[in-house]
Amino acid sequence: MKIGIVFTGIIEEYYIDDFIRLYSKIDEIKYCKIVSTWRYTSENILNKLRENGFEIILSDFPEEIFKVSVNYQLYSFIKGSNYLIDNTEITHLLRIRSDLNIPNIHLLLHIYENIYCGKPIFIGCIRHNEGYLLDHVYLLSVDFYKSIHFRYQTPLEDTYPEKYMQELFFGTSDWKNLIQCVTSSILHLIDNNVEIHFLKRQYVSQGNLLVNYFTYCNGFYI
Repeated sequence: MKIGIVFTGIIEEYYIDDFIRLYSKIDEIKYCKIVSTWRYTSENILNKLRENGFEIILSDFPEEIFKVSVNYQLYSFIKGSNYLIDNTEITHLLRIRSDLNIPNIHLLLHIYENIYCGKPIFIGCIRHNEGYLLDHVYLLSVDFYKSIHFRYQTPLEDTYPEKYMQELFFGTSDWKNLIQCVTSSILHLIDNNVEIHFLKRQYVSQGNLLVNYFTYCNGFYI
């Protein structure tokens, strides 16, 4: 198994140092890692990333998709993933939003390789009514990636910005079924002290995403 890691989305000056501290030590021989971000990103940030071993894929905002953040995240994931698939020998993909802090990324990779052995897993949190599942981290094989058809949110889909991701991974968007699908993975990661936090200031109050996912859903504690 060879994992390609795709960091997607905006990278901001105030957390670039934390990002580099967390992820620059990932073994570049064992893993392929790239940052798939936007062309307007400052040269100062891009230079810091390059100096610390990150390869960078830059994209312009696409005009052909509905202008909403989940579409931009998906677009940058696809751009980065396709680049890795076309230019490396990776067998699996790990997608991480650039504004997430995984202080024990090596532990997460170890568990995925040795426990889940390539099985697709989706790590997020349910915070809103009707089971709104945020698309924070997912791991999947290249074969699985190639077998699914990602589609972008349309202007008419205003209640489930990421419903299509739920259905792609789990075949359902019902929050009760989602909990059943992922609870065992969440419990195992929590038991092994894998933590995922936001780096962005406006999301810091959400704390540990795994704990939030497991303990709170639509007003019910499970």
